[in-house]
Amino acid sequence: ERLAASAFLARELAEPRTGVATVVWHSVVRQYLDPAERSAVRHLLDNAGARATDDAPLAHLSLEPEKVGDGQFRFEVRLRSWPGGGRRLLAECKGHGPPVVWS
Repeated sequence: ERLAASAFLARELAEPRTGVATVVWHSVVRQYLDPAERSAVRHLLDNAGARATDDAPLAHLSLEPEKVGDGQFRFEVRLRSWPGGGRRLLAECKGHGPPVVWS
């Protein structure tokens, strides 16, 4: 299915799903989204997170590059989970994966 990330998330996160932990996962995609799309995705995740409950939790897992110096990047596996919106760095790795160093 070819669909913008924001359109997909708007559909899939429209309502919390009781009895289900919903996980949104992406890997090395943020850099390909224009600023408006990145903003829309953030907004959708924040809104869905605000509606999450203990019976219908939401997790956002990502593997994205983070700039650490002049032209240098590291790739970080990050988790944000709701309810609560807590954030954790889970691991660092190279490019699209191995080696992975878990935190």
